[in-house]
Amino acid sequence: MSEDGDIFLNLTAGYVQKSTKQNTSKKERKKRLERRKEEEGLLQQYISLKKLHNETTHVTGDVSTSETGKTLSYAIPIVQHLQGLKPKISRSDGILALVIVPTRELALQSFDTFQKLVRPFTWIVPGCLMGGERKKAEKARLRKGLNIIVATPGRLIDHIKNTKNVHLHKILWLVIDEADRLLDMGFERDVREIIDVLNEQGPKERNTALLSATLTEGVERLAGMSLHSPVKIDMSSESSSKKSDELISMKIAIPESLRHHCVIVPSKLRLVSLAAFILWKCKMAPKRSKIIVFMSTQDAVDFHHKLFFNTLLEDDDKEGNQLLYSLHGYMPQKYMPPGSTTDYVHRVGRTARIGSRGNALLFLSPVEASYAELLADCGINLIEVHMNHILQTLLVGIDKLQFLWEQSDPPQTIQEAASSLQARFIDFVRIDKEARTLARKAFQSFICAYAAYPASVKRVFHVKNLHLGHVATSFGLQEAPTKIGTIIGKQGRLSGDAYHKKTRSFQKGPLPYSMHKSNASEFSSGLDSRLSAQVKLTRKEKKKLNVTKK
Repeated sequence: MSEDGDIFLNLTAGYVQKSTKQNTSKKERKKRLERRKEEEGLLQQYISLKKLHNETTHVTGDVSTSETGKTLSYAIPIVQHLQGLKPKISRSDGILALVIVPTRELALQSFDTFQKLVRPFTWIVPGCLMGGERKKAEKARLRKGLNIIVATPGRLIDHIKNTKNVHLHKILWLVIDEADRLLDMGFERDVREIIDVLNEQGPKERNTALLSATLTEGVERLAGMSLHSPVKIDMSSESSSKKSDELISMKIAIPESLRHHCVIVPSKLRLVSLAAFILWKCKMAPKRSKIIVFMSTQDAVDFHHKLFFNTLLEDDDKEGNQLLYSLHGYMPQKYMPPGSTTDYVHRVGRTARIGSRGNALLFLSPVEASYAELLADCGINLIEVHMNHILQTLLVGIDKLQFLWEQSDPPQTIQEAASSLQARFIDFVRIDKEARTLARKAFQSFICAYAAYPASVKRVFHVKNLHLGHVATSFGLQEAPTKIGTIIGKQGRLSGDAYHKKTRSFQKGPLPYSMHKSNASEFSSGLDSRLSAQVKLTRKEKKKLNVTKK
């Protein structure tokens, strides 16, 4: 087996160096590699690429900590390799590097990285293929010629089958990014089909890299499908050399500087609790925070962006530097629980980057509290933040929130503050036609997304557990759910029955997972009885409560 032609990444200098000396001894190469590792260890973006028997590089990222420079770890070698080819490549050479990613958002992110890297090398042309874009425009770009393509599996398969200008016989690089998410989203079949086409049409010599934040049996299976004698690079705290031959059923690698929190909130108080938290951290705190709020759907993003922009920002903020962005998708606070621990890792990876401190807050309803146990099984322990503590900030910072109470007296209790803020949201949704339409769409898409949770967490997130009326309230809607429209197929005929279950109470500190679920009921105000007035219940709700108590 040939040992020559080592490739080293010098990220400190911002470029890649390729050793062209063929007669260097193995001992010298080993010393040089160790020296490079020492120089680049602080960046956490080092990846070694070694040519094997057929001069093909196969690398698998073993349990990479989320957000440690994974995109650069493959983008830099690709650009370095292509810019050094003689004669210079051009558009007419076609596709030389292919990067497969699971989502549109990651595709755009990776494409943006490539665009920045190829600026000095104008003859290298990157492109992006993904669902939701006009196929006609993508075909036009393919006809002109693209050297680097970042694509989602479904759209790539579509072009392979239906676009004449997609030729994969010159592929020098194949990257499968976030392999665990590709599998979770059901793309294994598409990826397998793409690899089969590459093996059939492509050259025998190909550099292949597979990257993943978690290492599961499915990822191992995908690695066996696309890699040959791969070199494993472990970015977690333990050395990959100690476990390179082990089959890991599941291991989560997350930054140690990241603190995990959760808040148990009844559905009808989710919206005001989220708003209070954002106001607390971004307006009232001495050191203002930057927050990313994950929503389950694009409709939910559009609705909350419009609602908060028009109700939580003062006129000066709208015209000044106070920024509220609407981002569809892949972007540390989680308003909708992720469907798996893997997704949780990817989301919280947006904070605590490169050693910095970060916080993640997970919103759960009382019947979803057992989700914390699933995270605990993976070594992720949540610290509970009481909902009253968040809502209390509406009173503590009342001077800075005068604009919220312009048309009413300032609230004196948490109950009054929450009710007043919820009324502000409801009034805006009722008056603004566009907001009302967005709210209805967001409500429908929320139910659809909830029904689509994977079977592994169905016992926690079952659509039958939802009180649809309270969910509608969380979108500022007062109309009955049945009037909003048909929501989901067979699971659309839902009621609040079987919703009430034994719930658990929390104490501050790490969650005592052996306890029952939160005592907060979907039909209560969710507020501490010592701090809030008794909430009036409908006759139907009282009847259900009595049945539950029996």
